[in-house]
Amino acid sequence: MNNKWIKFLERHLGKHEIDGLSDDMEIEDDLGISGEDGYEFFEDFCQTFNIDTKGNSAAEFFHPESFLNFFKFWQKDVGEKKKLTIGMLKKIIEQGSF
Repeated sequence: MNNKWIKFLERHLGKHEIDGLSDDMEIEDDLGISGEDGYEFFEDFCQTFNIDTKGNSAAEFFHPESFLNFFKFWQKDVGEKKKLTIGMLKKIIEQGSF
C-alpha cells in the first residue's frame, strides 16, 4: 500500500515490526494491540485515513486493559470482540468506511 499506510504501521508497531505482516494477522491477537493502545490505534486509524466509523467504536474490537487479564474466562464473560485484521484495515481504507 501507500507510504501513508506504512508510516501509520511504523508509528504503532515500530519500524522493524512491520516486516512479515500478512493480511490475515489480527490486530489484537497477533500484533498484541489491546486496551488503551487499541483505542488509540482505532482513533488514529480513523483520523489518519478519514474513515467513517458508521457507529463502530474501538470497544467493539479491543478488550479493555485490566489487571485481571490473566483470568481468560473473565474476558469471555464480557463478550467476544469483533476481529480486525490487516486485510480488513486495507479494505476499510479503500472504502473510506467500516
